[in-house]
Amino acid sequence: MPGLIDSTLREGTQAPGAHLSLQEKIDLAVGLGAVGCREIEIGPAVPEDLPGGDDLSRLVAAVRGRAPDLRI
Repeated sequence: MPGLIDSTLREGTQAPGAHLSLQEKIDLAVGLGAVGCREIEIGPAVPEDLPGGDDLSRLVAAVRGRAPDLRI
C-alpha cells in the first residue's frame, strides 16, 4: 500500500455509535503502518476539558514511538 493515506481514525470514529479505546486506536494506527500505509489522519480533537480530551496527544505520542516512519 505504498502512498496510501488512511482516514479511519478521523472519519470512522465520527460515525454514530462508533467508539474505539485509546489502545485500539494505537493498535490500528501501528497496524496500518506495519502493512505499508504511509500516512494516517487522526481526530477529531476533543477539547482537553472533556472526557478523553487528552487522548489525541497520547495517541500521537504512542504512534510516533511505535511507528516513527508513519506520517500523522
